[in-house]
Amino acid sequence: MKEFLEIFNNKEISEIYQVIEEFEIWVDDQNIKIKISIDNYGRYHHRINYHYKGSQQASVYLSNICIGDSKKEAYMNAYREIFSFYNPADKKAKWILNEDY
Repeated sequence: MKEFLEIFNNKEISEIYQVIEEFEIWVDDQNIKIKISIDNYGRYHHRINYHYKGSQQASVYLSNICIGDSKKEAYMNAYREIFSFYNPADKKAKWILNEDY
């Protein structure tokens, strides 16, 4: 990332993220992709490609904790975002595409 930051050292660029890992898991029949990235300040972030929306939820759950000090924290935050409201018995639940993935 050091060389990248040397070249992209521009005042119009407010943040830089480097994707360092990507995983795929299956939850029931849904393929979930998880990206782990690090920003130019050394903080870790997660992003998932689908969000769970239970039939009793007004909208999908988006975690407000998306920054961690380690990869493990990023993994835990991604896990929380996927499974906090997940209910395998909810047959009317949907997985909603995250268009920002």
